[in-house]
Amino acid sequence: SLSKREQDIVTATSRGLVELNENNEVKPSLSESVEVRDDGLEYDFKIRNDIFWSDGTKITTKDIVAFFREILTEEDEENISGLLNVYGAQRFRNGEGSFTKDVGISYSEENIVFRLNSRDDKFVEELTTPQYRVRKNVLLWEDIKNNYSNLIYSGYYSIDSMDMSELTLKRNDKTSSSIASKIIIIPYEEEEV
Repeated sequence: SLSKREQDIVTATSRGLVELNENNEVKPSLSESVEVRDDGLEYDFKIRNDIFWSDGTKITTKDIVAFFREILTEEDEENISGLLNVYGAQRFRNGEGSFTKDVGISYSEENIVFRLNSRDDKFVEELTTPQYRVRKNVLLWEDIKNNYSNLIYSGYYSIDSMDMSELTLKRNDKTSSSIASKIIIIPYEEEEV
């Protein structure tokens, strides 16, 4: 239920398993590759070993699966249609069964595997949308303005300050110094961009 501007902030501060590049092509982000098996029913994401939360701790496959569990229970159904096609996801959302035993999301130290009910050629593409950007404490994101200093980010930047006239992002410590150390976003009211 994030507004368009809040979705932009999620996108600026969080990474997904995959993302779209400047040519609208799907590319790995937190994952380094994806293997599609069993005629498009199984997606195996190999997770990078050099990804970190903004607090400096390593992002693990267990963290990513915990995020998917959280959005499966908290996000509006119309926003996660692809995830609801995961085996057992709809039943779990309806209060039936256990996430770890009955939902088709499994993980090892290096991989996360999604098992779908039916083939979905757009599954990986759907994972590029803002609601699938990996975050801790999804409910805190509902009020970003009041909670930004308590959030832990999976992206290259964290929110350093936010008010009505300006949003300042700072580069996270474990992020390459080849990208800008600070980004300041200000509203431009002359025309809609």
